[in-house]
Amino acid sequence: MKYPDRVYVLYRLTEPPTPESTSLRMESWILSDQHHRIAAKVIDETAIYDYAAAKVSVLRPFMVDKLRRTFAMQEEARGKYAEEARKAIEAVEELESRRG
Repeated sequence: MKYPDRVYVLYRLTEPPTPESTSLRMESWILSDQHHRIAAKVIDETAIYDYAAAKVSVLRPFMVDKLRRTFAMQEEARGKYAEEARKAIEAVEELESRRG
């Protein structure tokens, strides 16, 4: 990749947070608009840090709730689109078997 290019960064949580979580584990894909492909995959662990106390902290309850809902929505979407992809692959295989 080089300038000029536009990149898009897509994140997903790799595990649901808990009230004891001191970090968030995520995976990201960096997509190149110019090349129409994934430029990089990144595994990220972001620490939850309380700067006022100068130490690692845990997520606040409202954060845990919101991030758990986000994780659940990700998993629901993954299941839905995995099923759609499976159906599309089966349809293509059916068409190919008729031709051959």
